[in-house]
Amino acid sequence: MPAAGTCRASVRRPQTRRFKTIETRARVERIQGYFGDMAVGQGAVQLRLVPALPRSGLSPEEINSRYPKLTTFDDQWAHILNDMTPMIGAMSDNVANYQAVAALPPFALFPWFFVAPGLIVIGSATAAGGPGRARRVLDARLSDIPGPLVEGVK
Repeated sequence: MPAAGTCRASVRRPQTRRFKTIETRARVERIQGYFGDMAVGQGAVQLRLVPALPRSGLSPEEINSRYPKLTTFDDQWAHILNDMTPMIGAMSDNVANYQAVAALPPFALFPWFFVAPGLIVIGSATAAGGPGRARRVLDARLSDIPGPLVEGVK
């Protein structure tokens, strides 16, 4: 088992900090606005620019050779849309989850959340008389119960 602080989860902590400025409600809403602007731009390309090129006397082959990026963008817009929409939706849906994870203490402290309560339990048991006292109390209580009910308990 790796030592505390060397686990892969502790390596991810800097990545969580890198997203701190991105995973905020305001930033996600701004990105959603950019996405809307891109959709408007693509609509202008599809509805105005692409139809205007043939009217200017260019053949489809000339359009493809002169403006290859335009043709590629127009052809790939549906794929871009299908990739970005769920991503932006997931970002929006998970702002609170991101903030909750970012608020967690460093992973190196995680084992202490188990060690400290364990030490408290051990200390309390020792202060109460240790395991011998617990056995004596149990034996004393079991001696008050009729035999057939407690057979095999000891």
